[in-house]
Amino acid sequence: MPRGRKGPPQESIDSILLAMSRHDDIDSTTLSHYFDRLDEEWTDGARDKVLHLLRTNDLTAHSAAVFILSELATSFDLEELEDIVADPTVGDLAKLTLAPVLKELGSDMADDGIIDYLNDPEAAMLQMQLRLLELVGRSELGVESVLEDVLEMPMERRLGFVGWLGMSQDPRATKLLLPLLENQSTKVVLATIESLQQLGPIAAHQSIPALNYLQRQQEPLHEARVSFIDGAGAQMIIMSWKREDGLLKGVNVLFQDDWGIKDCYGTDEMEVDHWAELVESMEEQGFNSFEVPLDYCRAVINEARAINKRTRHKISVAYPVWRPLIEGADAAKGPYTSRLSGVANPRGRKRKGSQKAEGNSAALEAIVSEALAQVIDDRWRLLYEARLRRQGALFQLVDRAEEAQLMSAVASALHPDSGVPPQDQPFLRAMMHRTLENGLLRLMTEIFEKDSFRSLPIDLFPKDDDPVF
Repeated sequence: MPRGRKGPPQESIDSILLAMSRHDDIDSTTLSHYFDRLDEEWTDGARDKVLHLLRTNDLTAHSAAVFILSELATSFDLEELEDIVADPTVGDLAKLTLAPVLKELGSDMADDGIIDYLNDPEAAMLQMQLRLLELVGRSELGVESVLEDVLEMPMERRLGFVGWLGMSQDPRATKLLLPLLENQSTKVVLATIESLQQLGPIAAHQSIPALNYLQRQQEPLHEARVSFIDGAGAQMIIMSWKREDGLLKGVNVLFQDDWGIKDCYGTDEMEVDHWAELVESMEEQGFNSFEVPLDYCRAVINEARAINKRTRHKISVAYPVWRPLIEGADAAKGPYTSRLSGVANPRGRKRKGSQKAEGNSAALEAIVSEALAQVIDDRWRLLYEARLRRQGALFQLVDRAEEAQLMSAVASALHPDSGVPPQDQPFLRAMMHRTLENGLLRLMTEIFEKDSFRSLPIDLFPKDDDPVF
């Protein structure tokens, strides 16, 4: 039953569907309100009106219907959706647009099953492919959306689509083909190269990075920021550019130092105020960030890509789509480095002996020394040396010279060749003290929660915790 609400009359379902069919720039608050209204009246006529949009010849209405169904349709609606597909009076293109929703709901009509219900399968597939190219030509988000669908296709269909892109002689096809050269199977890569060769001069300007950059009008930079490196070696790089209409185009790249580029996502129409909210949201989540030159962001991303290649970890599907915007003319060159150079080897600068402690303090220091000897190996030291140098480079860039110098000194001591054992490094001792204190606090909390001293938990370092944080 619809929830009763006080206040002025609400928009009718018809007016909501008209707005969603005619406008693709509805703000998130209004869109959320529209979905709430549709959900309230879903079984009281709203669903039937949405399905009626698929019976029209209006392609924008089809897109709106599928958008709504992807948000609100459940398994209880599957029978009605399958009836639409089985109805010979419904256009083939409308049926094909339903395929992702049917697949999400587990329908047997999804994928190849829908072909049997098309009036003219060959013509319908051609129409759908042309619509995909139209979507690709609009923006990077369009490319990303289509690319995700292509990668979910069965192999034979994927290869067929790649082949069709080459025969299309449409310059927009290149935007889909180039990302398929990365992180794909040999079959897909070879088919992609063949399609690019078929496109010939049409693809040349986009296939050669330097020509692509010259051909593309680079939007002016709005802001570039990078976050601190957290304890897991993760760092966020966010960049935004100004569009001619006053909106922003933004990209967010997640760099993990044992993976490379772990994730990437972008938007091509962001309000300036929303960008400020994004930065604030990152800080609330612990990713404090600094404004930096764009070339510094590109230097960090270039290092991340090198790690992907070295470790053979796949790059996010979205990255190749946004790569021309992210990397510009050449991300490998520039005055910035993502790591701080070392200082003089700290041999002979070992930590002075602390004053003799008595009782529990002496025992605790002995535990710290033993723990450091057990958990800190050369691999750990090299990993955290690199993280500190990256953090130090960022501090140096934002004029925090004292912290940068301190990190450089600590990083030099961390290197296995420094000659300074972990037990004699103040940085590591402070980290281990904090770890033991946190472990003791967790131990006491568990004891009091169980209200019993008969069975004390002794696992101070659970497997999902970093052993030194």
